[in-house]
Amino acid sequence: DLRLKNVTFNEGIEELLSSSFSYTGVKNVILPSTIRTLGSNCFTGCDYLENITLNEGLEEIGDYCFNIVKLLEKINIPSTVTTIGKGAFTASLCTKLLEVYNLSSFDVSSSNPNFASVDGVLFSKDLTSLIAYPSAKDVKEYTIPSTVTKLAFRCFNYVSNNPYEEVYECFSVEKVIIPTSVITFENPFYGALLKNVTYLGNVDDFKALDTTYVYDGETYDWYSGSVFKTLHCLDGDIVYE
Repeated sequence: DLRLKNVTFNEGIEELLSSSFSYTGVKNVILPSTIRTLGSNCFTGCDYLENITLNEGLEEIGDYCFNIVKLLEKINIPSTVTTIGKGAFTASLCTKLLEVYNLSSFDVSSSNPNFASVDGVLFSKDLTSLIAYPSAKDVKEYTIPSTVTKLAFRCFNYVSNNPYEEVYECFSVEKVIIPTSVITFENPFYGALLKNVTYLGNVDDFKALDTTYVYDGETYDWYSGSVFKTLHCLDGDIVYE
């Protein structure tokens, strides 16, 4: 229902079920302190969602929970969150042509033992997994920290891109630099528009890695669903069909 704009819950509610508010017109959400779980696709397609506070006590953010949320600029992750599902923040669209600016920063409580934010980018606490890069973070070049061994499920999903318009122009980051510490690729660049992806190793080093990922019965290579088809390495390029 696109007429739904503001939602305030009574205390005592512990869970929002899957797809509870998907594709509604909700704009402002005030959650009770008793909420423990946000179900999968809970706010998928909420084009008008601008404000939501995730309170202490929240434990789980489900798969695709904030999928296709265009106006939300910042997500705060409280200290109690233990689980962030696959694609929880994917397809947060960058529609700059419509003067809509989207997710630019993750803010994680410093006392959260499971997750961390570094310059607005969401990581596991030990910084070995890059979970989500905010698609409107306005830097031209981003170097993935050398602590990272895994690029989590579609972590650069729709970065720099306006997938609903035939305009191939980067709106935020243009270049991503991958260190040789990364050995696991969960289809990280699906839907991303990037002018340059560089690997800080040799061609043979990268080709020796298993860069495929199986999701929902389908096998994806690391670059599947992206626009770029060339990986720059120290000693040459790998060009994909």
